[in-house]
Amino acid sequence: MMRRILAFFFFVTTIIAASASHADEVILSFTGKTPHDFTASDLAAMPQTTIKTGTPWTDGVHSYQGVLLRDFLEQVGAEDAKVLIAKALNNYSTEVQVADAKKYDVILALSQDGKAMSRRNKGPVWVLYPMTDYPELNKPSYHSAMIWQLRSLQVKE
Repeated sequence: MMRRILAFFFFVTTIIAASASHADEVILSFTGKTPHDFTASDLAAMPQTTIKTGTPWTDGVHSYQGVLLRDFLEQVGAEDAKVLIAKALNNYSTEVQVADAKKYDVILALSQDGKAMSRRNKGPVWVLYPMTDYPELNKPSYHSAMIWQLRSLQVKE
């Protein structure tokens, strides 16, 4: 019986430790005037915005929460940037026009329908445009900028 209790205690401790270390893992790197690495906790501590939108890759409209890209750029001192190079975990790369982030509520989405987005669900960070509110955004040029599994943002010189 004692062996089972110890095994259970070890299992629970391992799960808690893994969760804690995952929260401290760098999920987004920014390269610009001031390079910075962000954990999920860092991004969650920034002011959050919710958008409700459909996408070409999801069924129906969902609620997404995350940091407004324009607020993120202000936080890192890159509000004057024109273009960002966004790179995903799989090394897919695309450009994001900063003017779009100033005109629309483009977010760095961290959750979908109240649940943190996993890598299997386009997370941990997904650049999302509010396409349902602005149908003019529902075209391939914007679709390609809606990069999921975002790993890094770099100011294009």
